[in-house]
Amino acid sequence: MRRKVYNMRYENKKAQTAKPGQKRKKYVEHSSTKKTQHTLHEDVSVEIHPQSTEENDGDYVTQTTAAQLQKKLKDELLRKSPHYEVVKQLLDLDFPERKHFIKTVKGDVRLILEKYSCFHQPNHLQDEMSRHLQKSLEGLKAKWELEVNIILKYGEEKKLLNISLAWSLEKKTSEALQILPDLFAAGKSSPTGLKKSEMLLQFVDDLEKKEEAMQKSKKREVWLLGVPSHRKCFVLIKGQPLCELNSMVEAFFTLLSASYTFSVCYHECVGPAMMWLESAFLGDERVNTKDMTSCKKSIQSYLDFKEKLTSPCCSFW
Repeated sequence: MRRKVYNMRYENKKAQTAKPGQKRKKYVEHSSTKKTQHTLHEDVSVEIHPQSTEENDGDYVTQTTAAQLQKKLKDELLRKSPHYEVVKQLLDLDFPERKHFIKTVKGDVRLILEKYSCFHQPNHLQDEMSRHLQKSLEGLKAKWELEVNIILKYGEEKKLLNISLAWSLEKKTSEALQILPDLFAAGKSSPTGLKKSEMLLQFVDDLEKKEEAMQKSKKREVWLLGVPSHRKCFVLIKGQPLCELNSMVEAFFTLLSASYTFSVCYHECVGPAMMWLESAFLGDERVNTKDMTSCKKSIQSYLDFKEKLTSPCCSFW
């Protein structure tokens, strides 16, 4: 039987078209007399035509401009030390074309990384999720400090763990990632050879066991591999190592960012949890609520618990 996956997003909504008479946007940095300063030249611009088509969702970049952007981005990425701000601005300009490309290659990780090697870097991955959500992640990271406490308290209510007041935010995040699949997809089995608690995060004792754990990675779309003895956490996607971090919180947000960047679908035992994270926590209105039917009761149960926990009369806070 083919395993069931959750496609968590609607097809991209048609972008709003420019109003008649509206000037097209130009993204330009002024040149500098300093040779060492990285700049974007005046010929880098995006033409947005008012006509919208089903094929490109209204985001139209001329072939000439797209080629210019791609060349500048490629040249910058080939530098020994690519300038973060320059790459970020070029990725901003290239976003409509990149969405179309990723959709065309059906989220093929190898092809995407060949063209956009910068997505091996956590900061560029998180920037990409910001583009999809059209919001800064700083507010979401502050929100997570509160949300993770509710998740853990709910998990304790469900007898999935016992909370310690001494836990740091890093520890809380790792514990939350291990219980999320059970909170929102109770009764759904994990792939053979894997525990449900390992679907989003798995720990190994040392780096030597990293390769052994990665052999099972093809059964998980995107997940984290933690090595506490070395204070490292690796983000893996579709069997390939993507990047390395030394913070579990940053690894969690990079995990979410990778799912957006590469348009990931999830196994049924972890799909509901990820859809809840994207719709309720990240506030993404594009999540397909029809795919959430099977976990509607568990999500509502969590929301009821959260409302009760955050009420003024609750002693937890």
